[in-house]
Amino acid sequence: MKRIWGFVLGGAVMAVGGGTTLSACAHDDSTLFVQSVLAPQLVTPGTGCVYTNDPTQPFLSSGVLDVALRPTYDASYLLANQLVPRGDPTAPQTETSYINIQGAVVRINDSMGNQLRTFTRLGSVVIDPAQGTTPGLAPFVGLTIVDEMTIANLGTINPGDVKRLVVYTKFFGDTLGGEYVESDDYEFPVDVCNQCLISFSAGDINDSCTSPNCFGNASASATPPQIPCDYEDYAVDCIACKSFAAACDPAAVCLGALDAGANGQ
Repeated sequence: MKRIWGFVLGGAVMAVGGGTTLSACAHDDSTLFVQSVLAPQLVTPGTGCVYTNDPTQPFLSSGVLDVALRPTYDASYLLANQLVPRGDPTAPQTETSYINIQGAVVRINDSMGNQLRTFTRLGSVVIDPAQGTTPGLAPFVGLTIVDEMTIANLGTINPGDVKRLVVYTKFFGDTLGGEYVESDDYEFPVDVCNQCLISFSAGDINDSCTSPNCFGNASASATPPQIPCDYEDYAVDCIACKSFAAACDPAAVCLGALDAGANGQ
């Protein structure tokens, strides 16, 4: 079978049980599969997420992209390899059951099932073979699954609007033995909004100004809020985003003296 990049390919992979042969073309969600989409961690501003192969990490059933905070949605996937080890430490036989992920094919539909866009993203991670009945696991971090072109094609998204996208992601790669493998399509909804993740807490608001405003914690000594490391999915305190997102620092009419840094906006 002729190999076609990112689509169904030929080859054979040995399955977990007793030498049964599975075609690498088969979409059985068995050899290589997506365990979950990992949830962003809550960190201090400027700190990134650190994902591991721990299957108990928090995960998401759907995502939220606020276009007032960032233009694309990036997902981190926990990938699983169920191939059993083939190497023999007592004989000159190398281990071929590692899977080297080479990238993913992303397909984006609207909520009615109409395809909006498809593209391929390249990237690399190596997944260990299974140990007994436990699959090998590895995180694939920061895959852009909703790109700027898709957002542009959605048209204007006003505050209060939510547009749902359904993203299908198929990972592909090769085993160390040279066999092509790919996962089934993993379905993941993403809701696109404008300003829905920006929060104005009681500590942010200066009572001398109209609400919402973000003057209350202007002091440099204020404790930094905990925010999602990628500014997706969970609420982001206005203090953490006012330096780069206009919606986090809205104009306010102030009637009295402001905290330092408000400057009479």
